[in-house]
Amino acid sequence: GDRSRNSTYRLEVVRAACPTTAPYFARDIEACSVTCSPGFFANSAAGRCEACAPLCERCTSWSECERCEPSEWRAFYIVELRDGRCSVLHIPWFRLLQGAAVAICLLAVCTCCCCTCAEGSGNGKRGGALLRTWSPTRR
Repeated sequence: GDRSRNSTYRLEVVRAACPTTAPYFARDIEACSVTCSPGFFANSAAGRCEACAPLCERCTSWSECERCEPSEWRAFYIVELRDGRCSVLHIPWFRLLQGAAVAICLLAVCTCCCCTCAEGSGNGKRGGALLRTWSPTRR
């Protein structure tokens, strides 16, 4: 395009300092406040409330979370606090389903083999030699 039509603007945004009775500017309510809302922490040096790290509900700084957002157990969305950070616990669903499928297959094979062995014992009676009842008169 035409370079003579391009311009650069510099904006300087200034707000009045918060009073000592409400020293922190809270962006979420756009007002000065005594405390910060959940998900924000008081930054004394900057005089404002700053956002906590993602998934953190209450913190003292960006890297120090005290309480994570709640987990949703029914949706298998589990948030855990570890070393001052919140993270979502990832459940290895694919591997769990693989293991369950293998267990079901093994159970089916074992059931079929046991039924086949019991029926084919060679004496013509159901139950085979291993399932005969013991009688004290028989030797």
